[in-house]
Amino acid sequence: MTIISNHFDLLYFTNCNLERPLIHDSKIVIPTRQLGLLPGYPLNPQNEIIFLSKSYLIFEGVKTSVRQLTGYVEEPPGSNHFKPLEENSRTVIDDDFPEVAKTVNLFGLEGAFEDPLEWVDWEIESASFYLMEHPSNDWEFTELWIDTTSFPLKVMLLVRDKQGISCVYDPSQNDRLVFLSFTYEEAKLWLEKQYKLVPQRFPKEVCV
Repeated sequence: MTIISNHFDLLYFTNCNLERPLIHDSKIVIPTRQLGLLPGYPLNPQNEIIFLSKSYLIFEGVKTSVRQLTGYVEEPPGSNHFKPLEENSRTVIDDDFPEVAKTVNLFGLEGAFEDPLEWVDWEIESASFYLMEHPSNDWEFTELWIDTTSFPLKVMLLVRDKQGISCVYDPSQNDRLVFLSFTYEEAKLWLEKQYKLVPQRFPKEVCV
């Protein structure tokens, strides 16, 4: 996977669709679609804005996370025109983060959730920020992890790249990302709480 640190000020969120965040310990991972990259961003070689079909915003060492959500309604029905319903506005505060010893910065982003349809204004205080582009072809190996206590058996797919970044996907949810770690060991520990490793590992050179 391609990961870029910092350069948050060169991201364009107005047309961005956000998926529900993954929150684990002091890390927040937000899957995004149509995130804009302004000229000068390391992944944008052009002199105009480009958009990533899919990417992940990663905040590490999170101190606070506050989301202001405003619901939308289609009016008239079937018109594909939406207006905000201020009376449906609500605030979500993510808490229970471990204490952060490092200096944190304030990051502000915006975008739309689809289910239910809501506009979100989001403020996150964290020590570090990264953008991970998806998909990527530089993965090193994949593993199958199975929950043998359920039937039908529940399967998770762990993919590790050459940098050690490890992503866990749920095939039963259209390969949705459910966990991300910068190390294989952390992802393995997370899986071992519920799943057992299938002994065979699948290297990239065998699968392509």
